[in-house]
Amino acid sequence: MNSDPFSCHQHRDRRVGHQRAIDIGRGLRGEVTWHKAKRILANHELRLDRKEWYNLNRKAQQQKLTEQEELLYQVEALVNEGFHVRTMEEYLVNDAGERTGHVIKCLYFCSGERIRLARRFVSGFIM
Repeated sequence: MNSDPFSCHQHRDRRVGHQRAIDIGRGLRGEVTWHKAKRILANHELRLDRKEWYNLNRKAQQQKLTEQEELLYQVEALVNEGFHVRTMEEYLVNDAGERTGHVIKCLYFCSGERIRLARRFVSGFIM
């Protein structure tokens, strides 16, 4: 917190050498503790605070999911919540004609309550 309301501290990413400190920190991540990394960065006249150091560790563990992985995760979450899920899938085939995997092209889901209401209000001749 600023003691003087008319002063402004620089943002972390605007500090001179901040990006270089992050790059060096990523290289040290998982190899040394924060105290050792702090000393190494101080030798280069750079600094990262403890929060930034541990955020580098956390961001390294997070990985981006592909679109298909996201869809599979959503299907699993919907099934666990009790939704009725249907997918339209396309199989991947190699040169020998064998199935190697599948790709979800379309995802449809609805709740049991919605199905019950649809059955209640659909006339008999449609079924």
